[in-house]
Amino acid sequence: MSMFLNRFSSFQIGSGVCVLAVIITCLIVGQLKYTFMIEYGVEILNIKGSSFHYNLWGGLAKLWAEELYFLYFFLFTFSGIWPFVKLLLLTMCVVYPFVNTRRMKLLSWIATFGIWSFADVWVLW
Repeated sequence: MSMFLNRFSSFQIGSGVCVLAVIITCLIVGQLKYTFMIEYGVEILNIKGSSFHYNLWGGLAKLWAEELYFLYFFLFTFSGIWPFVKLLLLTMCVVYPFVNTRRMKLLSWIATFGIWSFADVWVLW
């Protein structure tokens, strides 16, 4: 632990932890709120509709209940876990004093695989 503290200033550690905490909190709140809501009905024809609410974790629970395990693990990994890992890696790029070539490799890797955090957007329920 002392080797870790010798390489970083307390400001770098504190600011990195604060930024990461705020971003992860926003991500969790965003994942728990409804992603979209559909309400339908036609008043002129007196057709009463209903509403449909969707969020990531509710959708994952439905996939598990329907025994669609491959799709469940795919979405859980890339839409549930990967955004947190991606933010952790980006925070490391800011806080940790990488050599520029190593930082660019990591950022390139994150950019290549970063789009997979939107996997749930492409799945229609």
